[in-house]
Amino acid sequence: HGFAGLAHVVRSEWNMRFHLVVAVGVVAASMWLQVEVIEWALLLIVIALVLSAECINTGIERLADRVCEDEDPLIKQCKDAASARGPAVSRLAGGVGAITCTPLLLEVLLRGACAAKSRFGGGTCQVGSAWTPPVW
Repeated sequence: HGFAGLAHVVRSEWNMRFHLVVAVGVVAASMWLQVEVIEWALLLIVIALVLSAECINTGIERLADRVCEDEDPLIKQCKDAASARGPAVSRLAGGVGAITCTPLLLEVLLRGACAAKSRFGGGTCQVGSAWTPPVW
């Protein structure tokens, strides 16, 4: 039943297709940036959270529609609460992606800028190790 449910959500929900495209992009960028194992784990966890949130939301919406076809304030609250999970988890995933990939991407871009500068006679520039977020 799991794959049938996933296939249904992918076919019927635009948000799920959007999240899958973003997930593929994140995986491709992470491979290119050569993220560390722990970063892979975090990225895969938040990708799974986003995709599962969309599946759960779709299931709750379908069940609510089946139980009550009329406008019902409690059903509306239930559907609204379920759909709030998607943006919340997506923001979490975006934060993890930014914390994980931004330092690596900046380093790649800075190294590329230095290479271009030296190639066109602008001298050399030094790029240190990747920026690391402060420890709180």
